[in-house]
Amino acid sequence: MGGSDGPSARVDLAKAEPPPEGCLVGVIRLPVRVFAFAVVVPLRFLWELLRLVLRPAGVALARCGRLLGRVLYGLLIWPFTALYRYLLTPLGRLLVRLLAWSAAALFRYLLAPLGRALAWTGRSVVLPALRALVRYLLVPLGRALAWLVRVLLVVPVVWLLRVALPWCGRLLGRVLYGLLVWPAAVLYRHLLAPLGRRLAWTGRSVLLPALRALVRYLLVPLGRALAWLVRVLLVVPVVWLLRVALPWCGRALIRADIAVGRALVQAVGLLVRGLALLVEYLLVRPARLVWRYLLVPVLKALVWLVRVLLVIPLGLLWRTAVFPVLRVLGRAVVWAWHLGGRLWRFLVLRPCRWLRREVWWPVRDELRRAVRSARAAIAATMREVRRSVRAARETTAATMREVRRAFRG
Repeated sequence: MGGSDGPSARVDLAKAEPPPEGCLVGVIRLPVRVFAFAVVVPLRFLWELLRLVLRPAGVALARCGRLLGRVLYGLLIWPFTALYRYLLTPLGRLLVRLLAWSAAALFRYLLAPLGRALAWTGRSVVLPALRALVRYLLVPLGRALAWLVRVLLVVPVVWLLRVALPWCGRLLGRVLYGLLVWPAAVLYRHLLAPLGRRLAWTGRSVLLPALRALVRYLLVPLGRALAWLVRVLLVVPVVWLLRVALPWCGRALIRADIAVGRALVQAVGLLVRGLALLVEYLLVRPARLVWRYLLVPVLKALVWLVRVLLVIPLGLLWRTAVFPVLRVLGRAVVWAWHLGGRLWRFLVLRPCRWLRREVWWPVRDELRRAVRSARAAIAATMREVRRSVRAARETTAATMREVRRAFRG
């Protein structure tokens, strides 16, 4: 037993050492631990602290907000709702019913009888008067005017166009034929034609002096005589006709038209005056009497009723009930608005400003610094890792070259 119990048979109760780690693992683990202790753990503690502090604050702010909402609803919205529901709505319905009843009574007891009376007056008085006026005055007057126009204007013009002017034209044609055509034909037939034949017969034997003597002593006096005849028989009558006869006829026609026009104007003036008198005595004066002695008193009575039944009670109700209530509600709304503004400023704005200034800005600055430090640590770690990998790669390459060289011997 004693010989067999040597040092090699002892039980080693000591903890076995872990296998050695590589340089790459140590290089990566150290920056990760530094980043975890420098950034992650403080952020975790800050998050737990914010949850622990802000959750009760959020619950309290929510309760305060609901309470403030109820208070503002009770001070701002409910009074107007109650005023509309229990005062303005019944008052509006009452006013609508009063106006509807007043309009129905006005239409039933005033406007409808007045309309029926006016319709009966029109059917019984105005319409028969107009029919009688048209039948016994306007129609005979129109027929008389038509007869006057026909007799004084149409018949003379038609007679002038059908009888006078054709007769004058035929007479003038006959005069011109007798003064110009027939003398010329007679002259040509009994004088010029034989003379031309004689001249043609004698022309062969009679020379230019005889022709000149003939022209000088025969043709020139004959032309002058013909010119005198044309002037006396044609030009002078035509000039007299143009200067004396036709202007006199035109002035006579113009005077007749002026007389007819004056008669028509006087007749139309008398007709218009008669119509104006009829309209005045049948429509204007009855309408004026109806307006003065019927509609004006009725309208005055309606105005007095509206003033007594609506305006004065509504004014009294406004002065005694509505305006004081609205004034108190307005002052309460203004006071509640100022109180709500102060509560909002002291309970919400100032705590939020304090949290932003004392909590959020420092936390934001620390987070920015931690992020910058983490970025710098990560960049340094990556540089060290690249350097270690490059060195390990170079060492491995050198070792492989040594092994190849040893095998090649």
